[in-house]
Amino acid sequence: MSVYPEEAIEMLLFAKAREYSGSMPLIFPNDIQPKPDDLSGHWIITHFRNGNIPYSLSGDEDTQTLGMLQFVGHFPLGKGSNQARKYASEIVELFWNPVNLSLSGHGVRVRVSKRPVLGTGLPLDTSYAVPVSIYYEVFI
Repeated sequence: MSVYPEEAIEMLLFAKAREYSGSMPLIFPNDIQPKPDDLSGHWIITHFRNGNIPYSLSGDEDTQTLGMLQFVGHFPLGKGSNQARKYASEIVELFWNPVNLSLSGHGVRVRVSKRPVLGTGLPLDTSYAVPVSIYYEVFI
Protein backbone atom coordinates (compact mmCIF):
# COMPACT_ATOMS: atom_id res chain seq x y z
CA MET A 1 0.00 0.00 0.00
CA SER A 2 1.51 3.33 -1.01
CA VAL A 3 0.87 6.61 0.73
CA TYR A 4 0.84 10.16 -0.58
CA PRO A 5 3.99 12.17 0.22
CA GLU A 6 2.04 14.55 2.50
CA GLU A 7 0.69 11.60 4.46
CA ALA A 8 4.16 10.02 4.65
CA ILE A 9 5.63 13.26 6.00
CA GLU A 10 3.09 13.40 8.81
CA MET A 11 3.54 9.69 9.60
CA LEU A 12 7.31 10.19 9.99
CA LEU A 13 6.98 13.33 12.12
CA PHE A 14 4.35 11.77 14.40
CA ALA A 15 6.42 8.58 14.75
CA LYS A 16 9.38 10.69 15.89
CA ALA A 17 7.15 12.63 18.30
CA ARG A 18 6.01 9.32 19.85
CA GLU A 19 9.65 8.72 20.85
CA TYR A 20 9.21 11.43 23.49
CA SER A 21 9.89 9.68 26.79
CA GLY A 22 8.94 12.48 29.17
CA SER A 23 6.21 12.25 31.74
CA MET A 24 3.68 14.43 29.88
CA PRO A 25 1.15 12.81 27.54
CA LEU A 26 1.05 13.70 23.86
CA ILE A 27 -2.25 14.84 22.34
CA PHE A 28 -2.33 14.41 18.53
CA PRO A 29 -4.86 15.89 16.10
CA ASN A 30 -8.31 14.38 16.55
CA ASP A 31 -7.45 13.01 20.02
CA ILE A 32 -9.81 13.85 22.85
CA GLN A 33 -8.65 17.09 24.47
CA PRO A 34 -8.16 17.04 28.25
CA LYS A 35 -10.53 19.01 30.46
CA PRO A 36 -9.03 22.10 32.16
CA ASP A 37 -9.37 20.37 35.55
CA ASP A 38 -7.11 17.55 34.32
CA LEU A 39 -4.21 19.83 33.43
CA SER A 40 -1.27 18.25 35.17
CA GLY A 41 0.70 18.87 32.00
CA HIS A 42 0.43 17.66 28.41
CA TRP A 43 1.61 18.42 24.87
CA ILE A 44 -0.74 19.31 22.03
CA ILE A 45 0.83 18.49 18.67
CA THR A 46 -0.16 20.24 15.44
CA HIS A 47 1.25 19.78 11.94
CA PHE A 48 1.28 22.89 9.73
CA ARG A 49 1.92 22.44 6.01
CA ASN A 50 3.49 25.65 4.67
CA GLY A 51 3.37 24.94 0.96
CA ASN A 52 5.54 23.81 -1.92
CA ILE A 53 8.25 25.50 -3.96
CA PRO A 54 8.62 24.04 -7.49
CA TYR A 55 12.14 24.02 -8.93
CA SER A 56 11.45 22.54 -12.38
CA LEU A 57 8.58 21.44 -14.56
CA SER A 58 9.06 17.69 -14.17
CA GLY A 59 11.21 15.06 -12.54
CA ASP A 60 11.85 13.57 -9.13
CA GLU A 61 12.74 15.72 -6.15
CA ASP A 62 11.94 18.90 -8.02
CA THR A 63 9.56 20.33 -5.42
CA GLN A 64 10.54 21.50 -1.96
CA THR A 65 7.80 21.00 0.64
CA LEU A 66 8.05 23.10 3.80
CA GLY A 67 6.21 22.76 7.07
CA MET A 68 6.27 22.92 10.83
CA LEU A 69 5.44 20.49 13.59
CA GLN A 70 4.46 22.35 16.71
CA PHE A 71 4.27 21.10 20.26
CA VAL A 72 2.46 23.32 22.74
CA GLY A 73 3.13 22.30 26.31
CA HIS A 74 0.37 23.10 28.78
CA PHE A 75 1.53 23.33 32.38
CA PRO A 76 -0.39 24.12 35.58
CA LEU A 77 -0.57 27.81 36.40
CA GLY A 78 1.49 29.06 39.34
CA LYS A 79 4.30 26.50 38.98
CA GLY A 80 6.78 28.90 37.41
CA SER A 81 8.37 28.82 33.98
CA ASN A 82 11.56 26.84 34.73
CA GLN A 83 9.87 23.44 34.70
CA ALA A 84 8.04 24.34 31.48
CA ARG A 85 11.31 25.33 29.76
CA LYS A 86 12.97 22.12 31.00
CA TYR A 87 10.28 19.94 29.42
CA ALA A 88 10.29 22.05 26.25
CA SER A 89 14.05 21.64 25.92
CA GLU A 90 13.49 17.86 25.87
CA ILE A 91 11.40 18.29 22.71
CA VAL A 92 14.13 20.47 21.16
CA GLU A 93 16.69 17.75 21.96
CA LEU A 94 14.46 15.01 20.50
CA PHE A 95 14.27 16.78 17.14
CA TRP A 96 17.84 18.18 17.07
CA ASN A 97 19.89 15.15 18.00
CA PRO A 98 21.63 14.62 15.69
CA VAL A 99 21.85 18.10 14.21
CA ASN A 100 19.91 18.38 10.91
CA LEU A 101 17.90 15.29 11.84
CA SER A 102 16.72 13.31 8.83
CA LEU A 103 13.74 10.95 8.96
CA SER A 104 13.22 8.48 6.10
CA GLY A 105 10.39 6.16 5.18
CA HIS A 106 7.45 5.62 2.86
CA GLY A 107 9.48 7.02 -0.05
CA VAL A 108 10.31 10.41 1.48
CA ARG A 109 13.10 11.95 3.52
CA VAL A 110 12.12 14.65 6.01
CA ARG A 111 14.95 16.92 7.16
CA VAL A 112 14.62 19.16 10.21
CA SER A 113 15.96 22.28 8.54
CA LYS A 114 16.99 24.28 11.60
CA ARG A 115 17.25 23.97 15.36
CA PRO A 116 13.75 23.72 16.87
CA VAL A 117 12.54 27.00 18.35
CA LEU A 118 11.54 27.08 22.01
CA GLY A 119 9.03 29.93 22.07
CA THR A 120 7.98 32.33 24.78
CA GLY A 121 5.59 30.91 27.36
CA LEU A 122 2.22 32.55 27.82
CA PRO A 123 -0.25 32.29 30.69
CA LEU A 124 -3.68 31.21 29.46
CA ASP A 125 -6.96 30.95 31.39
CA THR A 126 -6.26 27.40 32.58
CA SER A 127 -2.56 26.75 31.89
CA TYR A 128 0.87 28.15 31.11
CA ALA A 129 1.57 27.34 27.44
CA VAL A 130 5.04 26.94 25.93
CA PRO A 131 5.41 26.33 22.16
CA VAL A 132 8.20 24.39 20.48
CA SER A 133 8.30 24.70 16.69
CA ILE A 134 10.11 22.19 14.48
CA TYR A 135 10.66 23.37 10.90
CA TYR A 136 11.25 20.78 8.20
CA GLU A 137 11.79 20.44 4.46
CA VAL A 138 11.21 17.58 2.04
CA PHE A 139 12.16 17.30 -1.63
CA ILE A 140 9.51 15.37 -3.55
